[in-house]
Amino acid sequence: MTDKAGVIAPDVAARLERRLEDFEKEASNQFLVYTEKTVPDGTTLEEYTVACAQAWKAGQTQRKNGMIPFVFPGARKVRPEGGYGLEGSMPDALARRVIDEQVLPLFRSGDFSGGIE
Repeated sequence: MTDKAGVIAPDVAARLERRLEDFEKEASNQFLVYTEKTVPDGTTLEEYTVACAQAWKAGQTQRKNGMIPFVFPGARKVRPEGGYGLEGSMPDALARRVIDEQVLPLFRSGDFSGGIE
């Protein structure tokens, strides 16, 4: 987990790290979390998140089973980048629905820790 935006409370970060490690051991899928205040200048949201996901290679190489939710609170942007190996268990439509119905309402109320968790 990388919280450059400083929006995840330390207790939530510790709890989430443990949960993500346990999840990876149980399911072999790897979830990373990345926050930054805004999308860096000179790039688009899509360009930046795709480039990071390709460089970081979350998940197992052969299975492509990694997911990285990118959160940019200053720009009011959220984008999940997932490997093709997760398409069966976390299709893009489901990821979008989770963000719209569970994550964004918490973000709108200022609870970034809760939304990320």
